[in-house]
Amino acid sequence: MDEISATDLSIRARIPVAQPIGIDGSLDGSRLYVGTDAQSVATIDPVTAQVIATTFLPGFDAPRIPLVLNNGNVLLISGPPGQEQDFVGEGTNGILWNPATNVFQTPPSAGLFAAGPIARSADGSKVVVGGFSYPSQVAVYDTATNAFVVSASFPNPIVAVAANSNGTQFAATDQHTMYFFDGKMAQIGSVSIAADLYGMAYTADNRYLYGRWAGPGNPRLFVLDATQFQIVGYVPGPFSSFAPFPVGQNQNGNLIVIDPSNAGVGLMPFNPLSTLDAGPTYPPYPQWTPGQAIPGQSISTELSGNGFETGQEVFFGSVGVAIDSLVTGPGGQVTVQAPALNAGPVNVVFQFPDGWNMLLPQSFSYGPTALQLTESEGPPGSPITLIGYGFNFPLSQLQVTMGGKRAILYSTSTTSGITTSYPADQVTFFAPSGLYGPVDITLNTPVGSATIHNGFQYTQKAAVFPTPANLSQVIYDSTRNLVFATSGNARRLIRLKLP
Repeated sequence: MDEISATDLSIRARIPVAQPIGIDGSLDGSRLYVGTDAQSVATIDPVTAQVIATTFLPGFDAPRIPLVLNNGNVLLISGPPGQEQDFVGEGTNGILWNPATNVFQTPPSAGLFAAGPIARSADGSKVVVGGFSYPSQVAVYDTATNAFVVSASFPNPIVAVAANSNGTQFAATDQHTMYFFDGKMAQIGSVSIAADLYGMAYTADNRYLYGRWAGPGNPRLFVLDATQFQIVGYVPGPFSSFAPFPVGQNQNGNLIVIDPSNAGVGLMPFNPLSTLDAGPTYPPYPQWTPGQAIPGQSISTELSGNGFETGQEVFFGSVGVAIDSLVTGPGGQVTVQAPALNAGPVNVVFQFPDGWNMLLPQSFSYGPTALQLTESEGPPGSPITLIGYGFNFPLSQLQVTMGGKRAILYSTSTTSGITTSYPADQVTFFAPSGLYGPVDITLNTPVGSATIHNGFQYTQKAAVFPTPANLSQVIYDSTRNLVFATSGNARRLIRLKLP
């Protein structure tokens, strides 16, 4: 897991935790608790960014989501390891864990914690759970009484919930209507709004509720007045495909959000706008033409799309660029002068006059960058695909060498590569003849070279030994260089001597 600065979003530390999923912090800020799919909870000291304890849950369940309560307990939402989750907090059970005494206990009506989306109040006094069922209910767990209060029934499943800072108001949505409740789960208001899954929260002063917009138009967050129960406006999203997941607000009042398609983490100023237009749209993998330049070189490049506007600004990284030509409306196109930057891919940001903006993550590259190989070992002749940035060229302009020997190129294309947000390049080639062992792979392009050191391991030709029956389980005896195998159908043990 990563420790990211809420000021400049730089990665400050990387903390090794096995299969991390959920995270919450103690109310005094002295500890972080990370739920995992590895049947354990990791306790982290945020000052040293080190794991100081690993606690295993009694039984088989994996404690995926920790929620810190104000009575010293941590509520763990657990479920079978490897179980697919549809909601943040979804599981099959809830269990209370006291980190000080390492005592586990099952709260009353623990099954309600597994109903669907879940959230806690900032003071740790209440936990709200939405029911993903037909019909549905909203339930609130109170730490003071160790009991649930349940709302009236609703016809549709609840897909997102939120609790204000002191547990005096709660919100829940079925994607069509936002419902508001007081501390006793009496409904006090509602708003018709197209809200999306997950990501919904109150501002620190409890005045506003914000969350993911599921209606038409560009990616955005909606903002509701939590006292008047009406729409205040919208906050433009920084990503190009989907409304972002809001995480919270930093000390400057900016929203911290993440992109659902894994483009990254962003900071958004909390300035609700009354209206937003539809914004531009792009092909599935937006890419500049050309999409790369020699490091330190400034070149002209263009991008096709729809909805470009007069007065828009374009940034490569943090550098504003000059717009040489602009075609607005459907079938639009923008041509800019890419700045002279250092080697590597850069994000491109469009800012529009109405306050909306769009991020094209790592859509332009200075020189080639090698990200990954589809194959890491094999014999000569193995097909290998290299995925990365900055080599969108015809095959005739590319060259790949392995251990100094030239590989035979097969194809090149622009693809989604890693996610649909990243217009990665790829080239496929065949491993030339080579001796057993690791070799470097080097890609040469008109804008520079990229090397993956020891990127491929040549393997020796495998020896194949026929067996008299289908094998069930196999073990290797390294001392005697023997393989023992069981054959379930033939009901016998097979012993194979290796050369």
